[in-house]
Amino acid sequence: MGNKGFKRVLAIVLAATCMLVFSFSATFAATGSPVNGTAPGKVSGEYKTTTKSTAALVKVIKKSIKTKAVPSTLTANGVTYKITEIKAGAFKNAKKLKKINVKGINLKKVDKKAFKGLKKSQIKKIKVKISKKNKNYKKLKKQFIKAGIKSKNIKFY
Repeated sequence: MGNKGFKRVLAIVLAATCMLVFSFSATFAATGSPVNGTAPGKVSGEYKTTTKSTAALVKVIKKSIKTKAVPSTLTANGVTYKITEIKAGAFKNAKKLKKINVKGINLKKVDKKAFKGLKKSQIKKIKVKISKKNKNYKKLKKQFIKAGIKSKNIKFY
């Protein structure tokens, strides 16, 4: 192989490497970025992507709300994300919050400090839409209790 052939092969390998690097960096840049989109119900919250198809509730934007709906999906920039987590501090300082409706079909994790800053007796009712047959049912119930919600105030349907 002459000098021209070697340069041609080297240029092809370099181009392929650049394409791979840029496609991976674009993928990783999208994960963890803030997302605000449309979802059914009241969406006064900030969400962050956790993977290409999932997102987490990071915080409630409007601190004076009395009822918060956490949707099961969120659509932003033409992409639909499943809401799978409620992060620590998501409801921090929402002093007037009394009721939370979680469309928890996709919910897998509630951080221990998700309700930090709220009084223990403040949340009167949490309605979680998840079947008792779902494998995450018992796990989620324990996570809500560890996060500071009284067992009697959690309703699964």
